[in-house]
Amino acid sequence: LQREPGKLEAPQQQQLVELFQHSKALETMHNMRVELGVIWERSHFTRDQLLHKLQDWCNRAEASGIKSLQEFSLRLRSYA
Repeated sequence: LQREPGKLEAPQQQQLVELFQHSKALETMHNMRVELGVIWERSHFTRDQLLHKLQDWCNRAEASGIKSLQEFSLRLRSYA
């Protein structure tokens, strides 16, 4: 789960698929982590675009019902 999905070998990708079939919360956390990484890597975003994307991400994390995502979102918001 710590690697970028594109860097995983086929057997590892299949393991993720199987794991996510058993845990939608884990799948949500993984997808949100990947999405946040994409937001951080986009250097062409304006400051306002980046802020909007981060706020949207935080809103979805807080609405997810997943405590660790909610807590991380609150920490992230405290830096803004």
